[in-house]
Amino acid sequence: MLASGRIARAIIGEISAGFDVAAAAAFKTLLDVCNDSRAPASARVSAAQEILSRSSLGPTPSRSSAVMAQVWIEGIIR
Repeated sequence: MLASGRIARAIIGEISAGFDVAAAAAFKTLLDVCNDSRAPASARVSAAQEILSRSSLGPTPSRSSAVMAQVWIEGIIR
């Protein structure tokens, strides 16, 4: 039954749709925590970091990666 491309595509579509719904609910939960003035500040900051790390801005690079990039660029220039 799974050998049929049409059936496999339909199953994949349904699974993808389920993940899309779950992702939307997870995002709404994070956003609710960010906006809840009664939530602890640490929870609001963590929720904000999670949203930003998954946005088009991407995660904040670590200090070590910035240092490594600087050393690598300096090596190319010399």
